[in-house]
Amino acid sequence: MSQKILSLRQNSAELRAALLDGTLRWENQLWSVLPREVASHPIGLESVIFEVTPTSQLEKPNTWRVALQAIRPMGLGLALAPVLAVLVSDGWSRGWIPSHRDAVLVIFSILCLQLAVHLLNDVEDHLRLVDRPGMVGGSGVLQRGWVSARVLRVWGWAFWGLAIALGLPLLELGSGFLVFLGLVGVFGVAQFSSGPWALRYRAVGDFIVFLLTGPVLTVGAAQAVFHRWDLSDFVLGFFFGLTSWASFHSKHLQTFEADRQSGASNWAIWIGYKRSRYFLLVLYAMAYVSLGLGSIWGGIPLRVFQLVILCVPLIYRQVLRVYQASGPVSVHLCQMRTQGLKIQIFLSLLALIGFFLKF
Repeated sequence: MSQKILSLRQNSAELRAALLDGTLRWENQLWSVLPREVASHPIGLESVIFEVTPTSQLEKPNTWRVALQAIRPMGLGLALAPVLAVLVSDGWSRGWIPSHRDAVLVIFSILCLQLAVHLLNDVEDHLRLVDRPGMVGGSGVLQRGWVSARVLRVWGWAFWGLAIALGLPLLELGSGFLVFLGLVGVFGVAQFSSGPWALRYRAVGDFIVFLLTGPVLTVGAAQAVFHRWDLSDFVLGFFFGLTSWASFHSKHLQTFEADRQSGASNWAIWIGYKRSRYFLLVLYAMAYVSLGLGSIWGGIPLRVFQLVILCVPLIYRQVLRVYQASGPVSVHLCQMRTQGLKIQIFLSLLALIGFFLKF
């Protein structure tokens, strides 16, 4: 395979076009361009170093494999877990009468919003050079040149628009509170990595993850499907939101130095690496406390709390990795992102099993 190295000025129109299209016409030939590193020059200018390969020589998998990797199915399941917990808890445990049509609309609108988040995050991380080949993060389809950022962005906004279309019927008989929650969810996704706020690249982005995957999601689902909600729905949202935040924070601990060098901001960078180690433990502890209090109040079955305790050894090893690390570039942090996601999956599954066991 023929490859060359190309350098483009930072913040130039040529750089933006190359990152968006994934291709560049150079020496009368169309090349696939993959950003490798940002180089600084003595005169103060910065440029981006690309690895360029003739498009005819670039190997790409079939479209279905590219799409499957881009949407990250595991993340879709995690987005549905809080909704399923609400449906089982309120519908079966409390005997609330659901609207089956609204339940289907909620599920598919949440899936579309999650797809939009995945795709738009990939695009913005790529354009900001946060994710580059060989780095941790994203689906990797852009970093391999399998699809262009321009195409991925179109699909991201298409799923965002579809989520709105699916959610509109929910507002026919909905309350003003449901409208408010829907707007928070829709605009939160739109501004999470894109738009003028780009919340994901600010310290507040971590808290937005907690809100959108936690209380806003569970309370909104209960209000949409059952036209009511109670404290247990909020407690469930608190639990799922905190586990999502802990997973997100684990990834930031692994990429702490790379994020700092790229100029990205997040909660871990804002509070510093040392405090971030304690904060990871705090997040997991608060998740357990919230579920425990929910069991005491009677809104959450005790078996749910008992089952999630089975995940404590995994959490212990995750926290231990952070404390064994000598700093943000330690090898002990290499598996933080993967293990954080695994813990989130197990906690979600165990919680759902706890609700289903009664039946």
